[in-house]
Amino acid sequence: DRQDASAMSRYFLDQVKAHPMITSLYYGNIEGGIVGAGRESSNGAFYIYHTQGLQAGEFTKYGSDPLGKFTIAQVTLPDFDARTRPWYRKALEKGRATWSDLYIVFTGQDMALAASRPVYDGDHNLVGVVSVDMFLSQVQQFLAQQHNGDGSLSFILERDGNLVSASRGSVL
Repeated sequence: DRQDASAMSRYFLDQVKAHPMITSLYYGNIEGGIVGAGRESSNGAFYIYHTQGLQAGEFTKYGSDPLGKFTIAQVTLPDFDARTRPWYRKALEKGRATWSDLYIVFTGQDMALAASRPVYDGDHNLVGVVSVDMFLSQVQQFLAQQHNGDGSLSFILERDGNLVSASRGSVL
C-alpha cells in the first residue's frame, strides 16, 4: 500500500538489515513525499524517515527500534520534495532503472550514489520512484576491506576521470 508509510518503512528497514551495503532504501511519490529506512555509516544504527502525509514538506528522520518502530526524532528539515532530488529526476529522465550522478544527501551528512527506477501502476501511470543509496563513505570502507594491508590500491573513477572513491584515504 503506497499510502501506508509505517508498513513501507518497516519493509524497507528489513531490506536494509538484510543487505549490509545498502545505506538507505526509499520511495518518493508524485506528490513529492518520501518514505524510507537506512543505516548510519558512522555507527550502523538504523533509522526510518518520511515526510508528513507522504507529501512534499517537512522531512523527519527517526531512530528505529529493532522492530522498526519510530523512536526519537533525530532530524527534522522543512521543504523536502522528492521530485527535485537527483535520484528521482534521473530515473524519470531515463524512464527505466538507472544510476544517479553523485549527490549530497538531503541531510548533508555524506555523498551518495543511487540506483533508482520509476514505479508505475497497472495503467502505466507514474506513481513514484524507488531507490537505494550507497554512501561514498561505505564504498570506501568496502574497498579498503578488499586489500587487508597488502599495499595495493583500488579506486573508482567517473568517466570524466574524477575520483569517486579509493581504498585508502589518500591516493597520491
